[in-house]
Amino acid sequence: MPETLKEQTKRKVKKLLDFTKDASFTLFREITNLDEKINEIKAFVSQIDWKNLKWEKGDKGDKGEKGDRGDKGEQGSTGLTGSRGFEGKPGREGKEGKEGQKGGKGDKGDKGKDFDEKILESAKEDLKKEIAKIQPVVNSYYPRIFGGGGGSGISVAVNDVIKNSAVKKLNLKAGTNVTLTGTKQGENNVDVTITSADVAGHTIQNNSSTLALRTNLNFSGSLTATDDAVNDQSDITATRTGVYRTVWIPASAMTPRVTNGAAGATEEYAAQDIMIEKFLFDGVTEEGVQFTIAMPDEYNLGTVKMKLFWDAATGASAADLVSFGIKAGALSNDDAIDAALGTQVAVDDVVIAVGDLHVTPASGAITIGGTPALGDMVVFQIVRNVGGNDNMTEDLQLIGCQIQYLETSTESSSW
Repeated sequence: MPETLKEQTKRKVKKLLDFTKDASFTLFREITNLDEKINEIKAFVSQIDWKNLKWEKGDKGDKGEKGDRGDKGEQGSTGLTGSRGFEGKPGREGKEGKEGQKGGKGDKGDKGKDFDEKILESAKEDLKKEIAKIQPVVNSYYPRIFGGGGGSGISVAVNDVIKNSAVKKLNLKAGTNVTLTGTKQGENNVDVTITSADVAGHTIQNNSSTLALRTNLNFSGSLTATDDAVNDQSDITATRTGVYRTVWIPASAMTPRVTNGAAGATEEYAAQDIMIEKFLFDGVTEEGVQFTIAMPDEYNLGTVKMKLFWDAATGASAADLVSFGIKAGALSNDDAIDAALGTQVAVDDVVIAVGDLHVTPASGAITIGGTPALGDMVVFQIVRNVGGNDNMTEDLQLIGCQIQYLETSTESSSW
């Protein structure tokens, strides 16, 4: 027959009592296991519906035999001390107190002493003495200022000397001589002496070199000064003389001729993946490429020069000779495009090492055919001059060229 709830409860309580009597367990283990068993019983009991619990009547049990009288039990161990209660929460913060009352009026101060005029006069005298000491130093660095200067300018008295002044503008009184000095240790400075209007000309000093008084100043080189009496001024004109400019033309801007044209190629140099566009010129047949350029407006329409940038194909040897041929022609509006180019100019160079950039010496003067004019398009042709000083049998690899021209001495006009 199944065990009833009552029997289960009695059995579990008996088991718990038997367990707690076992003296072989340590106190810690007893407490731990006891808590576990109690919790187990509590969980079991909490599942009982005490309100609706109905007890089933069990069968009448057999009469048991009379048992022996048991020994007197040992006194139980002292119970465990209860756990400490939880700590209370902190109280609320008190409100801020009211502002205190305003303090009373202070006592009246002592009466001041009578003013002593002698003390004031003594202080004035001391101040005058101190000013007299520093006045010479101040006067040596800053000019005395008079009324009427206005704005950012100042008026300067006769023969005043200004040293290291940061003033940008001076209002000079008529009939005065003024010297401006900017001398400073360790630097090259310009000293300028400005005379009054009753003496013609100007004196300019540069590192102790004095120019004589003249109405006109003559500048050598690219500056020209002329006197403009009508406008009461000196006119200085800047001109460009002897100024050279260069233009870079890469191989990618060139076109091979249909007749005996050089073969175009792109090479990637293996170590750093450098990409180069180039043209390959045969060592037997004279091959060529061309390009066009509208020369800058500053071009003086004269001869030009060229340097060529190139490399040698694998197999070439150091000291092998190569030769280029260059010629050009100018085309104006309405000129026939298929016009003759100028006289060819040769440029020779020597192999250094395969894979190195080679730059030729500057060519001789290249006369552009067709009489160049401002705004012309110029056709350039570059060939490998195999009939000249050229003994390299491998391909010559042209990378680009640089053109040098001389600028005109006058400014270009607006279009």
